[in-house]
Amino acid sequence: MDSIPDFIKLPTDNIYKFLAIAGLILIILCDTIPILIERDLSIQTIQTQGDYNTLNQEVNFLAEDISWAQNNKENLTVEQAQELQDRARQQLLKNIELNNKLNLLNFYKDELNQIWIFRWVVISIGILLAIIGFGYWYFRWQQPLDLIIRNETQKLKKRRKSLIVPVGKK
Repeated sequence: MDSIPDFIKLPTDNIYKFLAIAGLILIILCDTIPILIERDLSIQTIQTQGDYNTLNQEVNFLAEDISWAQNNKENLTVEQAQELQDRARQQLLKNIELNNKLNLLNFYKDELNQIWIFRWVVISIGILLAIIGFGYWYFRWQQPLDLIIRNETQKLKKRRKSLIVPVGKK
């Protein structure tokens, strides 16, 4: 029993159809996948840039709090000083983390630029395969079938004409 449903099976009964379908698949995949990857990277970059802007604002608030603490050393408790120090460390760690994430995203974008060049090569191969496949399929497979069908149709028309007896003649 065949496990693949009929509607999923590709028409690969000859090499020409296979070449044409392989070419089309290459064209579609190489056209869509890099675009989807670039979209995802752009979204991640925007989100990371937003996180980075938020962190900068938090650093500004922390700088204001530290400035206030320096001006009011006599009113500053040990807990408040410890909290400021902890916040400063957390900000520094977030900054390092976001810089690493931005560097990684930039690396991925550079890699994607290299894929764009490779993409055009593969799309060109896909177009060539599709042209060869559809061309050979049409000229070596479909035209002879059309000729056979046309000849059979003409034979059937002639046969039908010879079988039709005009009304009133016997």
